[in-house]
Amino acid sequence: MKMMFRVLARYSSDFVDMDVCSFDISASGSAESVLSNNVSEDSSISFDENDYLGCYKPEEAKRYCSKRWENYIKSKDQKFQGDVKEFRLKLRMYAIEMGFEYQYVRNTKKRVVAYCSKREFEHRGWCVKASLLEYNRFFVITDLVDEYSCHGVVRLQTNKMMGSKIIKSIMLDKVRENPNKKAIDIYHEIKSDYRMEVSYCTA
Repeated sequence: MKMMFRVLARYSSDFVDMDVCSFDISASGSAESVLSNNVSEDSSISFDENDYLGCYKPEEAKRYCSKRWENYIKSKDQKFQGDVKEFRLKLRMYAIEMGFEYQYVRNTKKRVVAYCSKREFEHRGWCVKASLLEYNRFFVITDLVDEYSCHGVVRLQTNKMMGSKIIKSIMLDKVRENPNKKAIDIYHEIKSDYRMEVSYCTA
């Protein structure tokens, strides 16, 4: 490794081409001594390995706005002030971010039961049950099985659940601030901030 940095320093280069081959180091004693025979030493050259390693430091992963969606369905007794409509919306956003699909077993204004789409075949896995509290009109989760039995759960950029209702909920305030915002602007904003691909018509 040190030999490689010496070559970079000698020729003021930012990269180096390497050929990987096998060789017998038993006679020379070490791999570095073999390299030393092929690269002339120059004690006047000083270098800092970190100067080169720093050039290749990976960028920090971007945190998308949709990341918070994974906390929209958290636990039993979680309440939603916006009745069943808010619950359905948050449930859909949660499923998009977590990378799975679900189906309703029951879906009324007073009670919702949803299972992971794979549960029907495996008889186990993710499930949520929620119902309306009559005295305050909140929708509350009454049961949650937060386990995923399906394999290969992946969060996709294109998702059929990413419909106009979700787009309206995340873009409404921005459109109010800028009524001249065009559909193409909304499309690019969702792609950049939420890592989601939506059709131009949906935007």
